[in-house]
Amino acid sequence: MWFLKVKTVIVLVLVGALCYAQIVPALAEAKKMRVAFAGIKFRDLPEEVEKRIFDRLLQELESSSAFELVKPEDVYAKVGRNKMTAFFDSLDAAAFASLADELQVDHIFAGELSNNSREPERVLLVGKLYRYDRDIDARHTFEVLKYYDNFGVEVIKFREEFIKTITPPEESSGNKLLPYLVLAGVAALGLATFALVKVDAGGEGGTTPRPPDTP
Repeated sequence: MWFLKVKTVIVLVLVGALCYAQIVPALAEAKKMRVAFAGIKFRDLPEEVEKRIFDRLLQELESSSAFELVKPEDVYAKVGRNKMTAFFDSLDAAAFASLADELQVDHIFAGELSNNSREPERVLLVGKLYRYDRDIDARHTFEVLKYYDNFGVEVIKFREEFIKTITPPEESSGNKLLPYLVLAGVAALGLATFALVKVDAGGEGGTTPRPPDTP
């Protein structure tokens, strides 16, 4: 009987550890925000330059582990090309808000860049990159005025000011305490069961009866 109850304690502790291992990753995953990259509207840029700029910005967004990224092809697949054309024709706060609601994302990145160079051999990028924050219904603008040769500097600034500054929403105190409450409950259950096992073990063993005193 004593051995059976010890096994019960071990099983309870293992079950509790398993529950804890399931809860903590689930909460960590819930912290991730959904972020969409709608793409960039280009004007008068060489095709290879468009591709390099697009790929560089996509790479910056993909490299962040703070959020789940919805890529442009997935945005177009869900929303449709006609709606996305209307979105890029406007690019105002209302268009961003509508797209964020349809995609169910926390933030949207998009932009518009033109080549305003008078030198055929050089590309002068002029335009704007945007980040929309759904929780506060605000569109932030990053102004671009840079020759393509130096666009890497703009990308670094954009990463530091617009990508890295995204923070997950505050967790509720209940979410923060839940893993610790589960662990404490399992520990308390294990200690209580172990105490019962010790008491029962003592009762089963008993004490050696003392012989009666002889007169």
